[in-house]
Amino acid sequence: MTLSLRHKLTLILFLFALVVSGTSSVLYFHITSQRAHADMRQRLIDMVAIARSAIDVEAHDRLREQSQEGSADYLRIKKALQKVQGAAKDIHFIYTMRLTKGDQIGFVVDAETDPEALAHLGDIYQEPSPLLASAFPAMTKPVAEEKVYTDEFGTWLSGYA
Repeated sequence: MTLSLRHKLTLILFLFALVVSGTSSVLYFHITSQRAHADMRQRLIDMVAIARSAIDVEAHDRLREQSQEGSADYLRIKKALQKVQGAAKDIHFIYTMRLTKGDQIGFVVDAETDPEALAHLGDIYQEPSPLLASAFPAMTKPVAEEKVYTDEFGTWLSGYA
């Protein structure tokens, strides 16, 4: 069976429309995904900046030993972090850290309520991402990971301030 010229042109037009439509759809999906990811990163940067402003820096600096976890300074900072976490449904973990004397990153205050999952004052963060490890010593502004990454706590998109 031979197709007439009219049918051949219709088929060619249909295939052309299919290719253009498919290409446009893939391109639109890619652009939309990139924009959504950039928006999510910016939202995360905004959240960590707000969380940072909720911290009493002087009280935070006084926290040096695990025995201080029940102190008024520790509990006040923990409550402030929990307030931020409660106000933003997308925050799963929120905690503060500092550079230790051995140039490692150590936890200070963790908003976690489960004693089994709590990072204690002075615990070392074992698997910092390359971004956190490089930016932490001289961090001057909030930053967020470019991509999700996996550490001992799971797979996350993390932000730091």
